[in-house]
Amino acid sequence: MQVDWLPSQDDKIPARSLVRAPGGMAANVAVAIQHLGGRSRLIGRVGGDDEGQGLVAYLGRRGVDVDHVTIIPGERTFQCLIFVAPGGERALVRMPSALIVPTVADIGSGSLAGCRHVHITFAEPAVAMHVIELARRLGISLSIDLEKADLPPDPGILGQLIAGCDVMFLNRRAREELDRRGALLEYAGAVVTTLGANGARFERRGVSMTSPGCKVETRDTTGAGDAFAGAFLLRWLAEPDRPQSALDEANLYAARSTCTIGAQAMLGDDALTFPPIGVVAGRRL
Repeated sequence: MQVDWLPSQDDKIPARSLVRAPGGMAANVAVAIQHLGGRSRLIGRVGGDDEGQGLVAYLGRRGVDVDHVTIIPGERTFQCLIFVAPGGERALVRMPSALIVPTVADIGSGSLAGCRHVHITFAEPAVAMHVIELARRLGISLSIDLEKADLPPDPGILGQLIAGCDVMFLNRRAREELDRRGALLEYAGAVVTTLGANGARFERRGVSMTSPGCKVETRDTTGAGDAFAGAFLLRWLAEPDRPQSALDEANLYAARSTCTIGAQAMLGDDALTFPPIGVVAGRRL
């Protein structure tokens, strides 16, 4: 929902538009990779509702391999309600769902067959550790996107999670929290921190580089971090010795993704985007 300001307690404010659009952190990364000429596979769960089946069909049209997306009859597909203010500032409300991440049973060796890299979003420790162990056994590199709200409080679990990754994608808040806990002191992999309008930073032991923010007319920052991760991984996997190129290209791609409403709207396919519903002074147009 596009609003003039983000609502606070007891606010009743008008919305300028309501748009239903495809999203999901892992799906956003997969679609970005396809959009940039790579190949991606999505492992996940959706409900048997219209949203779930429509999303799987949409991702298939975008070229994403959806053979390992499980459709669960009788369950509701995970959704978010996102308030977007001018300039792209936003607030998210998650709709409860049992289908946020796949289960351990959904992910076997065949799920990663033919892959050279696996990217995971974190929500369930057991699933994340299962994928990390599987990737190590198959000799596949691995990256993870960690958000502050999802960081496990147990330092042992967090340490195992970090130790199993080759690349970590963090936003500013997640990075500050990990630094506060001292969780990155022994980490030997690469850390990529997105800094919003200020660009991004790449760090590995003995190496640190930054890419400045790109000036664009920002409308919606939803999915920008996922667009960044997809673009970075595609370039970095092709040229691991040139992280600056990956950082610069990802920064530009992510910035461009904020110029439209919706996590994947920059791709120009409105197959799952419903027409906006305008609202003026409380009256539906």
